[in-house]
Amino acid sequence: MDVGWKVLKEEGGHRPVGIGFLCASRQGSASRDRAMKAVVGGRGDGPDRLARRKRWRMVQVGLASTVPVAMAMAMRDPDGWQRRAVRTVGTAWAAAKDYHRTCLEVEKMEGKGRSGMWCPPLVDMHRRQAARLLELARRNGGMYAKIAQFVAARSNVGFPEVYGKTLQQMQDRADPKPFATVRKVLEQEMGRHAIQRDFSRIEEAPIAAASIAQVHRAQLMDGRKVAVKVQYPQIKKQFMADLFLLETLNALSQFLLPKLNLKWLLKDFRESCHQELDFRREQRNAKALTAIMKGVKGLHVPEVLDGLSSARVIVMEYVEGWRIDDKVSMKSHGISERDVASLLANAYGRMMFVGGMVHCDPHAGNLLVRKSEKGGPELVFLDHGLYVEISTKLRKDYASLWVALKNKSNKNLQQATKKLGVPTDLLRFHPLLFEGDPPAQHRAWQTIPRQQRKDMDTWVSSRMDGQGQLAHDAMRFLTSLPKEIIHLHRAQAIVASLDRELVGRGKGEDARLDVYFKYAKAAAS
Repeated sequence: MDVGWKVLKEEGGHRPVGIGFLCASRQGSASRDRAMKAVVGGRGDGPDRLARRKRWRMVQVGLASTVPVAMAMAMRDPDGWQRRAVRTVGTAWAAAKDYHRTCLEVEKMEGKGRSGMWCPPLVDMHRRQAARLLELARRNGGMYAKIAQFVAARSNVGFPEVYGKTLQQMQDRADPKPFATVRKVLEQEMGRHAIQRDFSRIEEAPIAAASIAQVHRAQLMDGRKVAVKVQYPQIKKQFMADLFLLETLNALSQFLLPKLNLKWLLKDFRESCHQELDFRREQRNAKALTAIMKGVKGLHVPEVLDGLSSARVIVMEYVEGWRIDDKVSMKSHGISERDVASLLANAYGRMMFVGGMVHCDPHAGNLLVRKSEKGGPELVFLDHGLYVEISTKLRKDYASLWVALKNKSNKNLQQATKKLGVPTDLLRFHPLLFEGDPPAQHRAWQTIPRQQRKDMDTWVSSRMDGQGQLAHDAMRFLTSLPKEIIHLHRAQAIVASLDRELVGRGKGEDARLDVYFKYAKAAAS
């Protein structure tokens, strides 16, 4: 097979993990040549090469014109967004030159009859580009750290795998701001004498600091221990300015890479930023999750104190515990990892199929484990800034998808996929809906008849028409889905990863799917 599904061996079978390109050892394959042209533009005829070179010159002029302006502004405000802008433009310039050189290298190889060698330069280029993005995110911090995590979580749809593996190293951490800065925000939001009036004490050293806010431990006048989350001053303006620069660079990149359109990604990221920057929304989300989990043993949402909270400050119940990935601490306190995994599965089963409000940022830092009063494990949900609300109809359609997966029905999976808005000619690729959840995707892949799987390989190869058709179809699949499903996809991938870390591969993971199937069956009926 020259071009086709990227297939991995897992648990005794094959499962597709995305649409990708496989380089064969044989040379002269027409499908391989078409694949190369789809990725790098191909040699093509003279006019095609001239058109791409013309676009490259336009990109050079565009990027060069931004450098002196950004540098001049950086000198006026060295600690502001201008310095980050200079680094961003510099990274974009290096990335564009690298891409251009790689295109020329691949063309030379093809001209010398070495087209079978086209794959390594592209792989190496993507590795370098991912490393550049990681370094930029680390140096700029703030929104750049957020967007690196955002891209990593979506790397299994629309990006080469290396970007996800590289950018997932990025942690949302930041150097804490001085307490004087925190005090100023507290006084602006709660009143000039708020600290003396409402708190018997507040620790000046934060217990956590991230890109948007930092958290301080405190005690109220009535003795209750609370956590005070304070948003950094000017962070909203900073985020919007940085995002505007990235959107401008993306528009400029269209001249060099017409088929690369990240507008959808930046649009989704802008929406998520608006959610996370409005702490009033986070307060509402926490209350909604509390209602969903009401009466369920082993699940807890810290209480938010409305009277002391605002758009930039949240005061909530302080909870102590261990990160969900701290297996050493859980074991030393007699807590079973399987019990914790069961709590996590039940929580997401209820959110997705019953409550319709889903916590979309369930990384290990946002999930704590503690012992309940009765001695059993209790799962605590923190950071409620990024949620997705699912309508009753969409929740029912999504439940039908999981019921079809339980019954291993390829026909019903395609019907459920169609209800989610996927075009008819792409329904056969329903396993993409479970990308990032290995046992679920493996199960979906196994519903497809063996001969049809072979036909799918042929279909993929035939779509490589030299005009980027395969990339276009993959993007059609992605953009046809409701944005709520994209958010669910991201959350599901993180939950699946945590579940595997807790219980390992195999039957332990199947237990999570069984929980989902139970909730989905009830929601679909």
